[in-house]
This record gives sequence, C-alpha cells and structure tokens, in this order.
Amino acid sequence: RLTAIACSPRQACVLNANGGLTCWGDLSGTSPPMSGYTSIVNGGNVSGITSDGEVLTWGVTYPNCPAGQDCLADLPGPHQAAFSAFRPQRFYLDELGQVTSSRDNWTGDYPPYEGALPDARPKDTFSTLAVGPFICGLHADGTFLCWSDTGIGSDSAPLDDGTHTYALLDQADGLCGITREDGSIVRISGSTYDGPTGKGYRAIVTYTQTPPGDARRCGLTADGDLDCSASPYEQMVPAGAQLDKVCSGRSYVCGIRFDGKVSCWGREEGNFSDDPLILHIPDEIRAP
Repeated sequence: RLTAIACSPRQACVLNANGGLTCWGDLSGTSPPMSGYTSIVNGGNVSGITSDGEVLTWGVTYPNCPAGQDCLADLPGPHQAAFSAFRPQRFYLDELGQVTSSRDNWTGDYPPYEGALPDARPKDTFSTLAVGPFICGLHADGTFLCWSDTGIGSDSAPLDDGTHTYALLDQADGLCGITREDGSIVRISGSTYDGPTGKGYRAIVTYTQTPPGDARRCGLTADGDLDCSASPYEQMVPAGAQLDKVCSGRSYVCGIRFDGKVSCWGREEGNFSDDPLILHIPDEIRAP
C-alpha cells in the first residue's frame, strides 16, 4: 500500500506502508537508502524523514551555495516535518512544532537573503508550514502567522484577519488556504487567484504552465477529482483516476490513485513523450 508521493523537478518517489521507497525519473544524482522512512518531502530535491526523525536528501544538489556551505545541511533531529523554500534553504518543525532552518548551520549568508538569524523566527508552535516568498505557520487552532527572513512584522507579510480558520495553507503566487468551515479554497493574499471555486477540498496542487511562471492551482476533492479551474491540466488528468494523493514538479504531476497505482501527466497539449518522469514509472506501481 502506497502512503505518500513526493516530486522534484527531475524525480518522483512513493513511500509504502512499511517505510520503503520507490523513485523514478532522473536518478543520476545521489541515491537514498530505500527503507526506514516515515514521510517524504517535495521540493527542489526529494527528501525523506527517517523513523528517528532525521532528514535525508537525494538527487541534484544546489550548485550556488556560499563557499564551503551546504545549503541543505540537515540540523540534528528529531524533526517531525521538513519544507523546501524557493531558494536553497529548508525549514523544519521539531517535535514541539517549533521552526528551525538549514540556514542555522551556515557560517555565512547567501546574498541577497542576508539577516536570517535563528532568533528572527517566532517561538510559536505550528502544525505545518507553507514556505514561499514568506514563511507561514499554521497553528493547531487554524490561525496562521507569516514572517520573512528578517523576522516577524514585515509590512508585506500576509496577515490573518480572522475571517476563516484553515486546515491547510499553500504558497505559490500568493497565499491561499483550505478553510475548516466548508473545505473551500480562498485567496488570503498575493496575485489574482485563478483556481478552484467549489468546496470540499482536502489538498491544493500547484502547476507551472507555459509560459514559464504561469502558476495555476488545483484542488483535490474528497472523491479524488482534481479541479483545475481555467487550466488545461484539468483535461490531462487520466479519466477515472480518482486520486488519493498528488505531487507536482514544474510541468508535471504524479498521483496515487485510490486503487493504489500511480499515474503521471503534464506539459501543455500532452507533449511529454521524452520525459522520464512520465514514462519510467516502475511497472509494479504503474496504473494501466
């Protein structure tokens, strides 16, 4: 039984109920141990959290870190969750739900993102994070707090106005959330929202279309339908797929279906004939 799926721009992996890992796509970089995980993490690289709370990262690494630095250097665990940023930096939630960052291991800064000090983050406890232009933490009561590299109180950081409580946050071209009240997706801040308009969603998925940077959001319903309003990707979802979990790279999406098999699709007009992430799904998990 497959329990989780994670994507990077060049690789996808699934996790089974026994903690075993299956990956495909561009496997030319570093390879992970194939067992002993409790969860896997999307990002510029795929990462896994082991049973003892350590984070392992594999695949292509960031080439532009400060001299002698590892931009994805792991802080000692245990961690309960990890989140990748747009830039070469990772954020963690520890066992208490407090935030730490891979930047805490650096001896220098990576311009222009200077000033990210350990004491620049809140001491709150969070259930999850949404990492993008800002770092936004979701509290257990459904409220959220956002901050920047330089700390709390940035004039442009999204603010919680108390209109809703949230079950999930997503950051891509703005901050959106799934409300606890009825499962609808609402725009909290940022650019004009172009995405699902219905209700009852349990996940948000972001795709990048042509032209590059044209980000669109889709909502995953309880029935397993992927609702991508005003997006051609809605037409690419395999008919009758009924998706349980999904992940997105840059121009593709992979999903675990309710029948336990995996489907992948992507790129406008279905032009993915040479894409190993689409074609090379291992036979034992590939949907017919």
